[in-house]
Amino acid sequence: MGQQEKLVMNELHTPKTSREIAHITGLERSSVCGRVNGLISKRMVVEHDIVTCSTTGKRVHRYIKVTEC
Repeated sequence: MGQQEKLVMNELHTPKTSREIAHITGLERSSVCGRVNGLISKRMVVEHDIVTCSTTGKRVHRYIKVTEC
């Protein structure tokens, strides 16, 4: 797992949007989106729900890491 993926995963213990992850980690949102998509492909992250973004007013996904049973 790369450094950026680790940064993203460390923030997904609670549901967050890509914009929130970018703000917390200091990564560009485009980088966060790429890492989230890669982590979804690896089945390490899932879409949690859809919320209204407080910044843009648009409907956006929140993501969370998959926990082991």
